Amino acid sequence: MKTLIIFLALLLPAFLCGQTLTENIHIDQFGYKPDGQKVAILSNPQLGYNAGQTYVPGTSISVVDNQTLQTVFSAAPAQWNGGNTHGQSGDRVWWFDFSQLTNPGDYYVYDPANNLRSYAFRIDDNVYSDALRQSTRAFYYQRCGVAKTVLHGGVWHD
Repeated sequence: MKTLIIFLALLLPAFLCGQTLTENIHIDQFGYKPDGQKVAILSNPQLGYNAGQTYVPGTSISVVDNQTLQTVFSAAPAQWNGGNTHGQSGDRVWWFDFSQLTNPGDYYVYDPANNLRSYAFRIDDNVYSDALRQSTRAFYYQRCGVAKTVLHGGVWHD
């Protein structure tokens, strides 16, 4: 339930601002560490199942604070590989580097020229902690011959 509430709180600003979520702005779904490299990939499908989802980013892309809806960083995207289509993905790609943004918080990438935005993401020192805990927990659930207790197995106990 807590996860659902957090998820809805992160998406609510998109609905209030009339911005459209797009899968063509790719972010790290776990989030980013404050002092780490932060890059969003902007993709324009050329070949494959999604070739009809044309997207050409504007000349300036922003990072918006998900709570205040204020722009906290803007820069031009950089075209990848001279604008050539990537052979495996079938996409023409741009990189949007926002590594200069180091303040912890919840954000999204926004393309004002197209009124498109990414899903929300977090910048925080502990963005990978839950992913590590859950992936390690998977080993516990896959054990054979040992009872999984309610204490450690929760609803998936034996």
